[in-house]
Amino acid sequence: MVLLRTAHLPSLAAAAAFGLIAFLFRSLRWAVMIRSYAPKAPLADIYGSTLLGFAAVLVMGRPAELLRPFLIGRQIGSPFISQVGALFLERIYDLLAVLALGAWALSTADLQHIASDSALAVALRTGGGIVALAAAGATALLLVFTFASSFAIGRLRDALGFLPEEKQASANRLVESFGNSVSVSRNPLRFAQISGYTFVHWVTVGVSSWFVFAAFPESANIGMPDIYRFLALLALASAIPLPGLATAFFVVSSLLLTEWLRLPFETASAVTLGIWCAQLGITVPFGSLAALRMGLNWRKIKHMEQEAQL
Repeated sequence: MVLLRTAHLPSLAAAAAFGLIAFLFRSLRWAVMIRSYAPKAPLADIYGSTLLGFAAVLVMGRPAELLRPFLIGRQIGSPFISQVGALFLERIYDLLAVLALGAWALSTADLQHIASDSALAVALRTGGGIVALAAAGATALLLVFTFASSFAIGRLRDALGFLPEEKQASANRLVESFGNSVSVSRNPLRFAQISGYTFVHWVTVGVSSWFVFAAFPESANIGMPDIYRFLALLALASAIPLPGLATAFFVVSSLLLTEWLRLPFETASAVTLGIWCAQLGITVPFGSLAALRMGLNWRKIKHMEQEAQL
């Protein structure tokens, strides 16, 4: 791609640096979520496992999602099931953050010129509905497990009674672990820390994206408000699974950049690729370094990924 050869490389390097910082804030948030039973968990181990976990998802697909909690549990000497509970709690906070950003973006963005029957409009309408419903459920789960955890755990155990006996024990441990993880929200300080790290994480993601936009002349004049609207709308619309594609990220990003922000297709493709590399692709080389630090090779990682499947 010709445009990538003329990109401002220092801006792309800065985008990658802020992408790594965003993962650091994600790791700091995880450390807060497990502080009640792992107060001295080394941040370096959590950070390395986070980078390697995301890299594994890129290479091996969604089934590797559980590798990250498996690695963190192994590094800090904590049961795997407790880290799965932390993963669920992380997802709830991320989902609520996306909902807040999406509500702001949809209420302030000028989408009038997007054709109502276009693929982007359909994606935004459907994606917004999916995420809104999921966030409503996530909020309910967070509140119930925070303030009535014993009741919620009991009801979930009853609901799981249809499972075969050999599966019920694992499911009950998972439910209890999730309840224990959510209980950290009852502590005002830890709730503030988790919320704060979630906020700063998204700020950092926005700064990383701004550097990518600044790297190309055609997109350099787009300001931070529109960049955050772009990220929020991308998160909402990407909630729709597209058959035959590994992810909706590239398709939805290109549609937003061309149909909404009116960028040329080549620029939109370059910006999309730049954001993906700075915020996701960067985990592959640094995750590989983390694997070397842990003494892991591809065969061991693949075996651990299979072992992590519940």
